[in-house]
Amino acid sequence: MNKNNVMNQVPVNITSRVGRRIKEMRVHRNMSVKKLADMLYVSKNTIHSYESGKEQISIDAIHKLSFLFNCNINDFFTESLVTNQNNDIKNNNEISQMIINYFRSESFMKMM
Repeated sequence: MNKNNVMNQVPVNITSRVGRRIKEMRVHRNMSVKKLADMLYVSKNTIHSYESGKEQISIDAIHKLSFLFNCNINDFFTESLVTNQNNDIKNNNEISQMIINYFRSESFMKMM
């Protein structure tokens, strides 16, 4: 299996969704891009790339963000801060599958 095949298995919208959620959480906490960049030891351009979905953030950085934002890692894979209780089970299954796909793609990329 080559690198392109693995990347084709990960829905493109996951990177965008994670980026939107990072921005949403940052803005919700009145945190500047610079402050978040400093906390993650990356450039402001990197944060902009994450938030716009142009660059896939590492799972280590997502883990760190979960502590900084005091949230669950799953929260980065949901659509918005507001959840619909009627869809929780369905959403949790979908989120779990997205996380598995995200981990698989990143793990494979590190082996390359």
